[in-house]
Amino acid sequence: INPQRSLARHPLFQVIFGVDATGGSALNLPGLTVAQESVPFEFSRFDLGFNFTEQYGIDSRPAGIGGLLHYSTDLFDQESVEALVTRMVRVMEAAVADPDRPLGRIEILSAREQRQILGEWNDTAAEPTDATLPTLFQSQVALTPERPAVLASDTDLSYGELNERANRLAHHLIAHGVGPEQFVALALPRTAQTMVALLAVLKAGAAYMPVDPTYPADRIAYLLQDADPALVLTVEETGRMLPDGSRIPRLVLDAPEVVAALESRPATDPTDRDRIGVLQPLHPAYIIYTSGSTGRPKGVVVTHANVANLVAWARDEFGERPLAHVLFTTSLNFDVSVFEMFGPLLTGGRIEVLRDLLALGDRNADDRSPVLVSGVPSALARIVSRSDVRTTADTVVFCGEALTAQAAAEVKDELRASRVYNIYGPTEATVYATVWSTDAPITGAPSIGRPLHNTQTYVLDGNLQPVPAGVAGELYIAGAGLARGYFDRPDLTAGRFVADPFGPAGSRMYRTGDLARWSGEGLLEFVGRVDDQVKIRGFRIELGEIEAVLGRFPGLAQVAVVAREDQPGDKRLVAYVVAEAGNDALDTEALRAHAAGLLPEYMVPSAFVALDRLPLTANGKLDRRALPAPVYEAGAAGRGPRNPREDILCGLFAEILGVPAVGIDDNFFELGGHSLLAVQLISRIRDVLGDELAIRALFAAPTVATLTEQLGQSSVGEAFDVLLPIKDHGGSSAIFCVHPVSGIGWCYAPLAGIASSEHSVYALQARGLDGKDALPDSIQEMAADYVRQIRAVQESGPYHLMGWSFGGVVAHEMSVQLRAQGEQVETLALLDSYPAHETATPLPITEEEVAAGLAEFFGVQAGNGEEPLTMTGVVAALRRDRSLFAELAERHLAEIAAIYRNNHRIMTEHIPGKFDGDVKFYEAGHGRPTDVCAATAWNGHISGRLEVARIACSHAEMARPDSLAEIWQGIR
Repeated sequence: INPQRSLARHPLFQVIFGVDATGGSALNLPGLTVAQESVPFEFSRFDLGFNFTEQYGIDSRPAGIGGLLHYSTDLFDQESVEALVTRMVRVMEAAVADPDRPLGRIEILSAREQRQILGEWNDTAAEPTDATLPTLFQSQVALTPERPAVLASDTDLSYGELNERANRLAHHLIAHGVGPEQFVALALPRTAQTMVALLAVLKAGAAYMPVDPTYPADRIAYLLQDADPALVLTVEETGRMLPDGSRIPRLVLDAPEVVAALESRPATDPTDRDRIGVLQPLHPAYIIYTSGSTGRPKGVVVTHANVANLVAWARDEFGERPLAHVLFTTSLNFDVSVFEMFGPLLTGGRIEVLRDLLALGDRNADDRSPVLVSGVPSALARIVSRSDVRTTADTVVFCGEALTAQAAAEVKDELRASRVYNIYGPTEATVYATVWSTDAPITGAPSIGRPLHNTQTYVLDGNLQPVPAGVAGELYIAGAGLARGYFDRPDLTAGRFVADPFGPAGSRMYRTGDLARWSGEGLLEFVGRVDDQVKIRGFRIELGEIEAVLGRFPGLAQVAVVAREDQPGDKRLVAYVVAEAGNDALDTEALRAHAAGLLPEYMVPSAFVALDRLPLTANGKLDRRALPAPVYEAGAAGRGPRNPREDILCGLFAEILGVPAVGIDDNFFELGGHSLLAVQLISRIRDVLGDELAIRALFAAPTVATLTEQLGQSSVGEAFDVLLPIKDHGGSSAIFCVHPVSGIGWCYAPLAGIASSEHSVYALQARGLDGKDALPDSIQEMAADYVRQIRAVQESGPYHLMGWSFGGVVAHEMSVQLRAQGEQVETLALLDSYPAHETATPLPITEEEVAAGLAEFFGVQAGNGEEPLTMTGVVAALRRDRSLFAELAERHLAEIAAIYRNNHRIMTEHIPGKFDGDVKFYEAGHGRPTDVCAATAWNGHISGRLEVARIACSHAEMARPDSLAEIWQGIR
């Protein structure tokens, strides 16, 4: 008995079991001195208190045993306690009646409880579907040949077009000897061609086998060797990613000779006369590999009959409307894809092929809505929380991991769904086994529901006996969804697919390894696992497989891999490693590379923690609670960004990873990144820089420095361009930001991640940074040059201008000139910028004054206060602080110093004109008196309103990300 503990007190134990032998001899317990102690029961001092008393007759002869049960009303109600007592009496009576019976064979449940749990709650009988998937699909084609079936980036296909293309390829596969009881590997991108190929394999009679070309070469080679498919179907793009040396023949579908051959094949449906063998419902439809505790993945073989039962349930459960448009976002390597494909295609619906769940941000809520969206709760919750997701969904299906009330409610609200489902099921039970749904507001944690059509679920104890409602046990699944087993692994199959003692003779049930319990209403509640298997972003992972792979690394004595959730909703794998004696410096980076070369990305630990020894419990087992949390932090001595693009990428890395800062050599995955965060990063890079990036590119180049080489420099312009695109989205909504006195516009790079997605950001930079252009003689000349620059990308207003310090004076003059040209200036934002003709330092200024001024604008502490400050000292400080400007300042000391002197001169000589518009003024509040507003110095130079806001920063901190974020809120 292990009830929920009351938080009101902390007893040493929860249950007391007492025997009071007042009328007879003392209780005899070998090895113990036993004495009687009176314990009054005015109230329950324990969660449960059993007190048994021997009873005696008039002649002092034993007359039985009586008892009382005291219980805490915080934890139990009277009905539950009465049921507990009834079961205890039943067990005791059975033990007395047959003392030789093993305890595990004594029935705890009453006959009524057994009928309810094994019968009523498992009454799921439905008409079986005795047909193959090609037959079901072709029947739908005959009904709706013109209806859209597949919507994809490469093409849209009707049912008739999809069927015809699949038929041609199926006949081609048959001609290559492909048929029933064979596998065909699919290594294809997510396009309509994938659906054509998959259906063609099924029509030929074979089973499809997904192969992710981004997997490590060693893993792909193992999968192909283990399954021994008849063919590998691929295209030129993904074929290049497959390892060489496999003896499995490839069919490259976009090769000219294959395209020509397919045109000559019949477009008619293949029949058993065409196939090399008769296709039956019990033949394999697909094989999907899952993680294996032995260190190697195992293939689950699922039949046509299994999938047909799933689709029949989906048709009855969801109805025609939700299945009319389903977003196909899941990888073929994850069995949820089976539901997303065949649920709609065998019932007259259409599938919209997206690259992944993250592509929800690319969709608009158009006439294709409402849709059905399915996905892992953690992934869906992260993705829909993004502001750019405009998709709405009539139906949301959660699957793949435990669902919290918060995640369910957030996704339901964000997607404006009318109904949500929480569906549970392992790959071995054909995707789904139980279902729960609601259209009401979600308050408590959702259950995993009731079994599907023709499915039985049992919650059993260690002796395979059903446990009462409310008691946790291991979950077993039986019925029409049970897969054949593990391919070519009879030992593993026998260990997990066991005889069903409650079903017909010869039937089996699958031991899930999951802990569950029945509620009083017949709903299943997920509790946890009985072993080390975990779910990470929907992928089922055997920690033993990862430990076996890491254990092959030389110099490693011990390894333990655990799944941690140090941040709610972000579960990560962490490896704890102990080096062999004498190997003091274990190379965790090399260990990570070793793992990445043998495991798919989702199985590579996010962190590797080196320990002197693994903590153990008193009985010698791994003490998981004593394992320290990993620390994800950037290298303190790493290099900082060297140009605006790298600065933007460093900011995006830090934003997605949730760390303060990232250097250009810091590895995304070593800082805790994983596949879900990777796709979020790629999306942000696309939004901010406009670069399309494949996820595998990030795996190959996981640092800012290496990623920059892949992306190139074109989309953010050259470092010395006068007009530097920080974030170029085209169109008329752009803000132009004028450089400070240093002449460098890179300081505005944080706006790339701050500005709204529909706005472009450009920085204006001083001429002369490249050492070639002549420096301007006046602010008017500089402003005229900059006006020409901005009108080259935005021909007419309204214009939006911003300037920090010196840049504000220039932005003001640009506004004056634009108004003189008849253009509208909608925004003029001055960042702690003041007219300087009356207050600036007289010329000439010394090198030390130049260095001090640049140190202030670069935001570094240079010099020791005793020796004169030099530009070399500023560069050293920039290097020390890993500043964005370090390399630029070092290479262009003379140019920057000359620009500073010139800008200082022309600012002191400039007398501002009058701008006939409004000004937003942002004042640096640190170190300034609150009763004085220096911004009023502009009153004589504007005719509109002067709106002043105070920012909690110093003058030199105005362009820091937090300051710019606050400023952006005021001007966006």
